[in-house]
Amino acid sequence: MSYYHPDSKPSWPFIFILIIILVVVWLIETGVSTNVYNNGICRNCGGTYIYQQAVGRGHYVHYLYKCNKCNDIIETNTYFKGNENQNGM
Repeated sequence: MSYYHPDSKPSWPFIFILIIILVVVWLIETGVSTNVYNNGICRNCGGTYIYQQAVGRGHYVHYLYKCNKCNDIIETNTYFKGNENQNGM
């Protein structure tokens, strides 16, 4: 039977691998958001995505953007500056 002992030290390879995995996951999520946002250009009609609101889900925040022409709504996990809603939201 194994148990945690306060004097035991964590293995550095395990911590290093865990950090690498977390960084890779973060990079993938950021890349997916950037691809979805498409520099603020709607893929359907060529309109501009305008920031609408932030939505909290558990420990994560998602940002909603709406196309000014076709009203297409996208959700990303990255806030992109520019194209803020004219109402100050």
